[in-house]
Amino acid sequence: MKGSMSMLNIKKFRKSEKGNALFLILIAVALFAALSYAITQSGRGGGGVDKEQALITASQITQYAAGLRTTVTRMSITGTSLLEFEFDNDDSDADNEVFNSAGGGAIEQDPPSGAGATAYAYIVPATSTTGQFLDDIGGDTSPDIFVVTDASDDLNSNVCQEINRGLGLATDPVVNGAAYDDTTAAATYDGSTSAAGVIDALPGEAFGCVYSGTATTTNRIYFHALVEN
Repeated sequence: MKGSMSMLNIKKFRKSEKGNALFLILIAVALFAALSYAITQSGRGGGGVDKEQALITASQITQYAAGLRTTVTRMSITGTSLLEFEFDNDDSDADNEVFNSAGGGAIEQDPPSGAGATAYAYIVPATSTTGQFLDDIGGDTSPDIFVVTDASDDLNSNVCQEINRGLGLATDPVVNGAAYDDTTAAATYDGSTSAAGVIDALPGEAFGCVYSGTATTTNRIYFHALVEN
């Protein structure tokens, strides 16, 4: 009798053991499927690490520009006039130089590695009525001071989108009214005529990532107003 009971218990144990093994196999299959799905999703455009890096890069770009705006505002309050601002650092006019310790004391930077842009352009007025303009910022007949990524560079698409998302703008960049050129001053601007020295892709916005020309095949650039004149 005892022998029969022992054999019965062994059979039940083996049956239970097989059930546990099958259960563990099913869990392993489910985990493998979940892992495969996660890897597939992270490999799609803008996902995973790429998106996280784009967010970091976008933050570095916007924080740099915002810091420059603070510096320029402080210099303006302490007496630097619109036409006196300088973004070189040659000590020729140290008090008015943004990157000079005797002036603004800001630290000049290049765009982060991987941004797609390699340099910034610093736009200052030529005279009180000529220079470059941000549409619907300040008075449209008065040139503005702003920083912009070099128009010959194409800002990374993911970085551009993260910049706009962080600033509360439409994620996808919009096209400019004309081919923007950061080396050409618009002689005059009346708020309605597009010119090479005008960014009118985001009227009334002091910053944003936009296309530099009239098509989505042109370079993406980021601009940030430092003085809204």
